[in-house]
Amino acid sequence: MSVITDPQVIKFVNEELRPACDRLVSALRTARQLSADYSAGGLGALVAGTSPLQQSYVADGSTNPDGTKGDGRTQLLGYDVDLCVGQVNALVAWIATQSGMEAAVTKPSVNTLPVF
Repeated sequence: MSVITDPQVIKFVNEELRPACDRLVSALRTARQLSADYSAGGLGALVAGTSPLQQSYVADGSTNPDGTKGDGRTQLLGYDVDLCVGQVNALVAWIATQSGMEAAVTKPSVNTLPVF
């Protein structure tokens, strides 16, 4: 089998393709872990189980426990948390339906641990 030795190709593969695929696969694995943790912890009911919870801010530092603005990050309602996880789930499900997509981006990757 022949080998591609063109320096431009080698540079692209090592400096762009492999790092990009690392990040894509890590993001997918992180998304799956996020979804599993949310589900296993029963967090949906804790942030969006009732209308008052959906409209309540999360006291994560962006919102102080008394409801005032905190550290400057965007404040999140329980609804926002649930919506985001729902969209992450939709993205993961969509990727799963794309024949060969995950395999194609996984093959060039080498450093693909989830964020948490």
